[in-house]
Amino acid sequence: MSARSVVYPNPSRGVVYVSDARSADVVIVYSGSGVLLGRYSLSLPGGGIDLSGLDAGLYILEYKGIRHRIIIE
Repeated sequence: MSARSVVYPNPSRGVVYVSDARSADVVIVYSGSGVLLGRYSLSLPGGGIDLSGLDAGLYILEYKGIRHRIIIE
């Protein structure tokens, strides 16, 4: 993954995609305060995950060592 990869849409209503991701890659999700919430497989077509089960707020997604901030509405 290049440093220019993007997590989109941001803000999101729950479904999030990672550009340059491959199916079955793993994203680590943290709360905005840095608490580990879980590891999610990018199982949706196009390298997506469904985070709609999370409360609205700021989250940090880590993919291959790069962290991205995302807002879930």
